[in-house]
Amino acid sequence: MTTQHANSLRVSPQLVARLAALLAICVGGSVLIGWLFDVGFLKSLHPAWVSMKANTAVCFLLSGLALWQSAIRRVCAGLVTLVGALTLAEYCFGWNLGLDQLPS
Repeated sequence: MTTQHANSLRVSPQLVARLAALLAICVGGSVLIGWLFDVGFLKSLHPAWVSMKANTAVCFLLSGLALWQSAIRRVCAGLVTLVGALTLAEYCFGWNLGLDQLPS
């Protein structure tokens, strides 16, 4: 394989980040629309699967925005970290902060 051909097969890290951001935004947004309009197949991709909680969908959306938009990257990442830390604290200390019950 020539060097020129090998270079043409490389995928840009920026492209991978943009595609991952777009996927996370679409998944999070779809699930939030599912919760907003009570559409079951948007909350869960398969009827036998557990539905995604709205706070998880918000974190997907924030993660996608953090990957996509550099101006708000730290704010979005900080919010995702905060939700994750609070959820971990719920499990570790037996708390019920109600983060997973917000939309219902």
